[in-house]
Amino acid sequence: VYDVSGYPDQGLQFAKAALQQLSPSLVSPYSLAEYHYHDTLRRTGQGETAHASAQKKLEGRQWDKPDARSLRLLMAIGMYHHAKGNVAGALATSRTLLDQAHKAKNPVSLGWALYGFGWGHYELNELDKAEHNLLEVLEKRFHVHSRAAVECYVGLALTYIAKGKEEAATSTAQELREFLLDRGMAGQFLLTDALELRQSLSDAAFVPTPGKVDLLTDQVLQMPITELWSAPILMVTRAHLRLGRPKNVNAALNLLSGYRGAVQAIHSTRKLIELNAMETLVYAARGDMDAALSSLKQAIVLGEPGGMLRSFIDLGPGLLPFLRQLSSEGIAPEYVARLLTALSIEEAAMQSQVSMISQTTGQILLSYDSTIRASLTNRELDVLILLSKRLT
Repeated sequence: VYDVSGYPDQGLQFAKAALQQLSPSLVSPYSLAEYHYHDTLRRTGQGETAHASAQKKLEGRQWDKPDARSLRLLMAIGMYHHAKGNVAGALATSRTLLDQAHKAKNPVSLGWALYGFGWGHYELNELDKAEHNLLEVLEKRFHVHSRAAVECYVGLALTYIAKGKEEAATSTAQELREFLLDRGMAGQFLLTDALELRQSLSDAAFVPTPGKVDLLTDQVLQMPITELWSAPILMVTRAHLRLGRPKNVNAALNLLSGYRGAVQAIHSTRKLIELNAMETLVYAARGDMDAALSSLKQAIVLGEPGGMLRSFIDLGPGLLPFLRQLSSEGIAPEYVARLLTALSIEEAAMQSQVSMISQTTGQILLSYDSTIRASLTNRELDVLILLSKRLT
């Protein structure tokens, strides 16, 4: 019924056929078909209709005795808000789903509810809360839906990266690899490879190996687009930007161009927001500042209603000049102001870290014995000093 590889129209047809042939008295299979009907309806561009239909079907249901239909309808509504990038809606629905999952003692619904909390708090830049919710899912990883556990591993690793907890991020990626192997999902090891690359890129001095980036590029092009947290294609795009050569910048733009078509096909506003924000940095790297500003403006206009923050913050201070320009134009003033504040804090923290590294590197250079210093050219010493400033 549910095809995640980009064919929602066919999925919708199968869901309709299943609902016609199943009796509502068969609660488990009927509720599953009902969930997929609403979810594929949304993915064919009929999100408002799907949302209204699910809400109507929930009316009058006995909340003191939640069944599979109620839980799956709530999950469909939660996925609607998630795909819209509506943080408040996702958190509110997750709260209801969590309460009902506890009453029904349903671990699958419990896992998805906590996933919704984790994603919502992450986007609000409430990283401690996100960490708590995601860890709670992973404590139950063998009882929740395997996909929910995988996505929570991804989200937790990203949360640790955002908090500067490098060792924790590394161990989380390793645990994800072990979980994928245990659950017979080794075909998704690309998720861990992309996470490890993403963590390495959090160090501004890190330069990826071109050959490895090319290999990952080939792999992400073959990976189906999912609507959940993981987006390895964006992580590989970051690597191309870090390499910075014209061929890599063009490769990054080509990746995003193909990704846009896939995202539009499943009508995911959230992923369009992430894509447009990333595209800002790619166009800036090409020197096309007008296109960069236009992409960010699209991301801001799409992101303002739902209040996503962290997806912008994760891209770093490179967005600041464009956000300031949008602010001067009066575009989404309150939303842009929140992003400017958050990114300015990130920039200050980064500059402080650079200052510490520069001082440390200077001390190391001064402590080199005469033999080592004599073996380095002036240009090599210049490069070491520039690296200490976290330049690529």
